Amino acid sequence: MIIATVLSDPETYAVCLRENDAVIGAISLLNSRNGSNYPAGQCELGFWIGKPYWGHGYVKEASLVLLRHAFEDLHMNKVWCGHYDGNEKSAKAQAKIGFVFDRLVPNAPVPLLGEYRDEVINYMSSNMWQTIKEKNQM
Repeated sequence: MIIATVLSDPETYAVCLRENDAVIGAISLLNSRNGSNYPAGQCELGFWIGKPYWGHGYVKEASLVLLRHAFEDLHMNKVWCGHYDGNEKSAKAQAKIGFVFDRLVPNAPVPLLGEYRDEVINYMSSNMWQTIKEKNQM
């Protein structure tokens, strides 16, 4: 189910360890969410990292590479990123990457789990990306 619904999108990539190419997660740029398409020039960044690899900077490193691709190759003007309320690891990672708060969506569907949770939606604009790019000397 996960491979067919999440990992088969065209802009989905494995996150691998440099030293041995072991897959530790996935990261993607999505054009739609819960059946709704994003407007032209916008997409969503999604990521998942295996628990043993949390807190090592892999999400930030992979996200910066994919954000460069989104803004510079795909010419996006806004990238969205969200996390469910209470997921402090994801909230902290998104803040470190440079995403800022946009809104809270109460009772958002979680299709893969068949439940509803409050969701925090964050974003990054192309102008914000330029500042982040310079800060990270990319």
